[in-house]
Amino acid sequence: RKMKGRSLLSSFEGYTAVLISGERPIETTSKGWYLIRQQFSWDISEAARGLTLGKDGQSFIFEVPDDMLPRVRDAELWRGMTVSIPTTLPELQARDFNAGQASQQLKDWKQSRWHGKANGSKDDFREGGRGGGRGGRG
Repeated sequence: RKMKGRSLLSSFEGYTAVLISGERPIETTSKGWYLIRQQFSWDISEAARGLTLGKDGQSFIFEVPDDMLPRVRDAELWRGMTVSIPTTLPELQARDFNAGQASQQLKDWKQSRWHGKANGSKDDFREGGRGGGRGGRG
């Protein structure tokens, strides 16, 4: 029986951590996701998960399924960017997370949806407009 590898990032079986480094700063995770979407095929960008920024401010790490690893490793990246498969976890930026605040935001959002309002405006789906239904108006 063949033993499957585990990701350095999450320890999930069947995944491998990938490190992308660049010459320019990568300040946000949204920038990292943007770079993944721009440089890899759609299926790879959809399967990627767990993106975390490196402490150096010029790298990020994420994980992909093992079967996609050869395509990730062989991808042609933009000039100044490199892809590597780390053997040790690099220093990562700490994520700011406040569980109480996140819980309250979710509760508020659910409450606003329940009352038919999102972000203080009325929900378009509950207004009874003249949409494409087959109502009795002629």
